[in-house]
Amino acid sequence: MKIKQILDELLLTPHWDGKECVLELKENKYWWKMLEWFGFWFEYSALALLLPSIGGKAPGPRVGNTKFDYQCRKKVWDFKASPTNSSSPFIKLNSKRNMRECIKTYGHYGIIIAQGIAHYEKDGEFRKWHDDLKGGPTEYTLASRKAGRTNRRRKTSFDLAEISILEFKSLDELDEAIESGLIKETYVTQPKLDGKTYGYDKYTLDKRKCA
Repeated sequence: MKIKQILDELLLTPHWDGKECVLELKENKYWWKMLEWFGFWFEYSALALLLPSIGGKAPGPRVGNTKFDYQCRKKVWDFKASPTNSSSPFIKLNSKRNMRECIKTYGHYGIIIAQGIAHYEKDGEFRKWHDDLKGGPTEYTLASRKAGRTNRRRKTSFDLAEISILEFKSLDELDEAIESGLIKETYVTQPKLDGKTYGYDKYTLDKRKCA
């Protein structure tokens, strides 16, 4: 069975309620504290289908400071979830250096993408609920605030509409995607727990150019 055929089963229950998903992630000790809970719910749900069906291991290999999400039959995969109603057309991938090294080492890097409609809080209730569940804001959130970053509206639910797959089997294929504008290189900064920031070159995927 192919990965997409297996994961299309997720389309049978496309509505992901944020609180229900976070509580199940918490029960299974799986990245439940993260702001973008719906991305980790997709990863968690996808692995629950893939591992019993076709095997593999999760997480996948570590390359540099990047630990990829899944590896099966020598192929390396990341899971990404992205709202179609987001103001940004880009999906954040991984660092330029580590993605290229992954392809050099394993001959493969693939992205399994879930897209759908995200629904957002209006009054901060979901943020408060999630923070209370965690015992207060995380150190990362506090560091982000100290760095002057604005709070993003929390997603309260997500309606899955489509699952797609994109693969790069050589650096030439990746470079062709860069030339076409499908993949873009950008410099990003992130706050550290000491209040400082660090930056690195990251690849992003332009959803508008996906076939």
